[in-house]
Amino acid sequence: MKKRAIILLLVILASNLLCAQREAVIGKYKWEFDGVNGNSFRTISLNEDGTFVFHCYEKHDNGIPPERDFYAKGTWAINKKLISFSSTKNNLLSEYVLNFDYTKARFSKKSPRDKSNRGVKTFLIFYESETWVKGTKLFKID
Repeated sequence: MKKRAIILLLVILASNLLCAQREAVIGKYKWEFDGVNGNSFRTISLNEDGTFVFHCYEKHDNGIPPERDFYAKGTWAINKKLISFSSTKNNLLSEYVLNFDYTKARFSKKSPRDKSNRGVKTFLIFYESETWVKGTKLFKID
């Protein structure tokens, strides 16, 4: 009987930790650049239901084409601090042209052990992808 109680307690604690970690990741992340010849931004929304929407907009005043829009849509999952993304074939239609299959990002935030007053922004950094998104760092805005 004691073994069952201990196992149940461990399962409850593990599920609470996983839920807390997932809740910390959910939100909107953004990178923005205003340059001399135009501006660009990249955003990703990680939703509670395990879906995401990625949007990249680039405007180049002297570029050909002068502006570009890229979108991706799919699902995400977290394991420790690593987030894996995937896009289904149905999501690769019309405006959602970026394929986020095999795309992974690392989640980073201020450590709860860090008691200093320094501001540490929460961010995602893409470290693995078959698209140009690799190396992109997006900061949490909500």
